[in-house]
Amino acid sequence: MEMHRRIHLELRNRTPSDVRELVLDNCRADEGKIKGLTADFVNLEFLSLINVGLLSVSNLPKLGKVKKTRTERKKTLMRRRTTRKTKRK
Repeated sequence: MEMHRRIHLELRNRTPSDVRELVLDNCRADEGKIKGLTADFVNLEFLSLINVGLLSVSNLPKLGKVKKTRTERKKTLMRRRTTRKTKRK
């Protein structure tokens, strides 16, 4: 599902200013960018964008009340390998 369509569904007959939490996990970002999320979400406190295929957050509007944002990381960044040598007693 496309992101702007998902935002429309998540509104559930509310205005954007009434929304405090927005979970857009697993929808598709159009051309790797955030589409449909505007500065009208003035009371948004939590935003989740996991597994949406973002390439950039440069067009993310200013959302002054957001306290927590969850986004995905590329798998290659998450696979940091650290080698530890442990001493056996």
